[in-house]
Amino acid sequence: MRIIKLSPSDEDMKDLEKVQDYFERKLQRRKPRGQFLLTKGRISKKGISPGEMIIFSYNTEIVYLALSDSDRQDTTGPESIKYPHYFCIDTETIVKGRGTLSNLEHRLNQHDGSNKNIVHTQGWPKFKDTPGMKLIWEQFKSQ
Repeated sequence: MRIIKLSPSDEDMKDLEKVQDYFERKLQRRKPRGQFLLTKGRISKKGISPGEMIIFSYNTEIVYLALSDSDRQDTTGPESIKYPHYFCIDTETIVKGRGTLSNLEHRLNQHDGSNKNIVHTQGWPKFKDTPGMKLIWEQFKSQ
């Protein structure tokens, strides 16, 4: 499971309305479908794989969940300067999320007894996909 923190400094994520448009319309029209562009250093070469659970947050609110549809790929064309890599999101699995990163952090720390800080870090934390993580991931889907 990977947590991706969406940034208001990204043109497609300036406000919640743009985030919704991106997930509900724009990703469907991308070539390849579901293409999620990455700035340098966001995800390592083997840092994401098809079927991986993803939680997307915006300003500490969990806004969408989905599964990855590819591993990391190299971007070609003019976008490759700003976004050298991408992975594809399985657009059929996109669902609205609910809750906060704080709630998620609490559940993750309860699950494995650790004291991970995901709220106050800039990184996109990754956790091993396990049956327990899947249960946690499911809890943050909007009903």
